[in-house]
Amino acid sequence: MNPEANTSPVTAIVTGSAVRIGRALAEELGRRGWQVVVHYRNSRVEAEETVEVIAAAGGRAIAVAADLMDPARAADTLFEAAENRLGPVTLLINNAAVFSGGGLGETDATTWQELFVVNLEAPTVLCERFVSGLGETGTGQIINL
Repeated sequence: MNPEANTSPVTAIVTGSAVRIGRALAEELGRRGWQVVVHYRNSRVEAEETVEVIAAAGGRAIAVAADLMDPARAADTLFEAAENRLGPVTLLINNAAVFSGGGLGETDATTWQELFVVNLEAPTVLCERFVSGLGETGTGQIINL
């Protein structure tokens, strides 16, 4: 989707977009005219800075906190914020992830649970929510990193 070729604003949710690659993606989308939901779990200050960078470039963005360890609630929070404050979501970028510093034998059960929920279950739930909200046009894009 090219927001410059569209007369109505287009909205993207980028998970984990307060820092690193997610932040770069959110900032570039904002620069290109997308309205962006900047998702974070603990990085509120960084998320607000990302929103400020997007706004300074002439874009529109909001920072939304959601814990992907509760995927259904996170999906509700992100999509409701997007739809109520920016408009229908036409792009979902699943970028958020957690990493384990240890090897296979060094990772405890709690860490495995977090790895599976955040890295697999949450993106699946977000994709399901995205597809269910596409409406009659059925037009949208998903990028899973």
